[in-house]
Amino acid sequence: MVRLAGGGGGDRYEYDTNRLSWRTTKTWIELLLAPIIVITALYTASIGPISTLVTLLAVLPTIIYSARRYYLTINRLTQTKFFLSWSISTLVILISVFELEVVPYLEILIVENFVLILLTSSAVILVLFIRKNQTVDNNSSNSLIQSHIITNCDQINCNYNYWIQSYISNRFNSIYLISQLLTLMALIYGSQLTLTTICHSSLMYQTILIPEDCSDVYFDSDIKLCFVSSIYSLLIAACIILCLSKSLIKLWFFKKQTHVKYVQLNKFIEQLLSSR
Repeated sequence: MVRLAGGGGGDRYEYDTNRLSWRTTKTWIELLLAPIIVITALYTASIGPISTLVTLLAVLPTIIYSARRYYLTINRLTQTKFFLSWSISTLVILISVFELEVVPYLEILIVENFVLILLTSSAVILVLFIRKNQTVDNNSSNSLIQSHIITNCDQINCNYNYWIQSYISNRFNSIYLISQLLTLMALIYGSQLTLTTICHSSLMYQTILIPEDCSDVYFDSDIKLCFVSSIYSLLIAACIILCLSKSLIKLWFFKKQTHVKYVQLNKFIEQLLSSR
């Protein structure tokens, strides 16, 4: 039997179609899996104090670490949308819980709510600005252009952040640090507003309201969800503090190294001129 030439093209077209369909399905699974995990984890953590500790301090970090190791193993860390979906889901869930559960207690001032929304929206705008200028289109059909972008990014000391799915060059590093600082402020401020609303509070130095007794938060389903969300926010804030510290240390060493090279260059020029 002689196989017709058209048959091979048809098989190739069917193979490409099936591959594209599976890639699309896998992307949707990644996008939907993250919010399901976050919502399930928060509801599980709200069962009781032990569930809160186990879920937020053990289960979620293990899931994130395992997911990162998995995508590193299959070399898809820069392509997956799982972590970006996790970031967006966390943002939407925390804002929704605050606006729909905490604000109705009528203890949050309009100014306080405005400040929180301003901090959050400012951080989001800065991240979108970075993504617009730095994101590499991993699905681009022109692999030569993509390779050129990544090569240039490596030459100017880029870092890839899988939580926002974007490369961050030194040019935008300061903007990214500002966005992280705004996010940190929003998380801590939102947690403080939430905890001082649902817990028994007291004044520190007659100015700052701090939570004092949260022992009865697990007796109401809405209150315990607010409590768990605020603890989740504080854990994210702690991670951001570690990342900011690491970034600032790297920035300090980078500036120090640049200064040393500049001094060495000046000495070399002076020696060259003196030898003449």
